Amino acid sequence: MRFQKYLTIFFAVAYWLPVGILQIWRGIHAKFALIYLVLGVHSLLFGYLLLRRRAEAGTYPWYVQLPIILSIFLGSLFNYDHPAELLKSLPSVIGFLLSIWALVSLGDAAGIAPADRGLVRRGPYQYIRHPMYAGYLISAMPVLMYSPTYWNCTIFGIILVTIVIRILLEERVISDYLTYKQSVHWRIVPFVW
Repeated sequence: MRFQKYLTIFFAVAYWLPVGILQIWRGIHAKFALIYLVLGVHSLLFGYLLLRRRAEAGTYPWYVQLPIILSIFLGSLFNYDHPAELLKSLPSVIGFLLSIWALVSLGDAAGIAPADRGLVRRGPYQYIRHPMYAGYLISAMPVLMYSPTYWNCTIFGIILVTIVIRILLEERVISDYLTYKQSVHWRIVPFVW
């Protein structure tokens, strides 16, 4: 448990907060490019929430959590030919705004690896059970639209599989989830899954 706490602090201070500052700086110098500013706010908010998150009641062993933690960096492996079109993309902005709304709703229950930090039923969580993951998938779609290479499709497939695994693990460990599942029927995509 102590290792997990220090790892979380490391990720927040060494990665999420600096990335957020860098993205906002890039957004300002790119004539206030909206996607950079949204990415920066997302990263800063996530770093801040990691630093002040609540204690976990149920967790998985480190060998289950480590691959999940490492999977959050898969998006940086995308290779695209037209970054200008990608960064101006409306789906990317919408996806990250959905993720930011989910993060704000999670508050101090935010975390990287699946654990029981309490059930959140406000914000986008009253419509779909995993809006943050939905936002990530929506924001990654332009990569496939602008550069549908085998590499990008493979990375997207790995991200998708990882998200499904994370969802299934989270749903097992969070207390009172069965009641929540009865009132909010859809995991990521309404009327689909």
